[in-house]
Amino acid sequence: MTTPSRSKHPFAFLLVVGSIFLAALTVLNLSSARPSAQLYASMRSPAASAATQDPSEPVLRVAVAAIVSPGDTFFSYRGMAEYLADRVGMRADLVLRSTYEEVNDLVGSGQVDVAFVCSGAYAAAAAGGKMSLLVAPVVGDASVYYADVIVPRSSQARGLEDLRGARFGYVDELSNSGYLAPRARLAELGLAPDSFFGESIFTHSHDKSIAAVAGGVVSAASVDSLVLDSMRERGDAGATQVRTIERLGPFGMPPVVVPSSLEAGLRESLLRVFLEMADTPQGQAILAPLRVDRFRVPAPSEYAELISSVEVRGGE
Repeated sequence: MTTPSRSKHPFAFLLVVGSIFLAALTVLNLSSARPSAQLYASMRSPAASAATQDPSEPVLRVAVAAIVSPGDTFFSYRGMAEYLADRVGMRADLVLRSTYEEVNDLVGSGQVDVAFVCSGAYAAAAAGGKMSLLVAPVVGDASVYYADVIVPRSSQARGLEDLRGARFGYVDELSNSGYLAPRARLAELGLAPDSFFGESIFTHSHDKSIAAVAGGVVSAASVDSLVLDSMRERGDAGATQVRTIERLGPFGMPPVVVPSSLEAGLRESLLRVFLEMADTPQGQAILAPLRVDRFRVPAPSEYAELISSVEVRGGE
């Protein structure tokens, strides 16, 4: 199997809107290089940029991995970061990174105060003891999500085993739905994950994987069911051009985490804000575009199987 390609240049900061444009943009982005950490670090909320005007005012540093394209992530989570910061009496600093590992590193080193991470990324970091669960979202009254293996609507494939030799799109090496889950399914079928596909690439976001399948850049991909469902609800052209051939899971929702070293008072304040968010009009307005009903405190056992699976595979 060829080594998955990695990008070095910035992805476009718009979600694709139309099948032809979507395909062209996908080809461009997947053939270019990975966006730099400096680019993502510079994507701050307006409140954050104002922080330099008053260095004495404490700043709440909120990190988000690019589960969807960076621009969409930024605008989706800017309001969330500012809401959290305002409720705990701080100023918001929204920090994006291009990979899940980079966000894990920020949390583990205490460079951010709270982070929205993938369940796979949390599972990979859990053994180190530097990251703690805070809350998890409830979406559509569900506290679980799935990995959807998708192909173009015209594909004859009916399951993962039909994709031998195909070009496959992964999201990130720490993504559960975009990497760990489909590889575990291949192993379950007695198929070697490292050699089954003819080629594989990393897209670095779920919407890019969906666009890559719709545009014919890859033959198939595995994506977060929440992202796919959301894009379909919005009538996204790419999402309507793919179909699911396998749904893997269920899995514990991608959690919100904090550094284990976070000051106890701030941790409790953040927990209270998250749990009460759905009870305020302002909070509801921020949650609605994210398709989140509310936040809840998850049990560690919800991630135990995934943590065990990651440890067995050596933290793939």
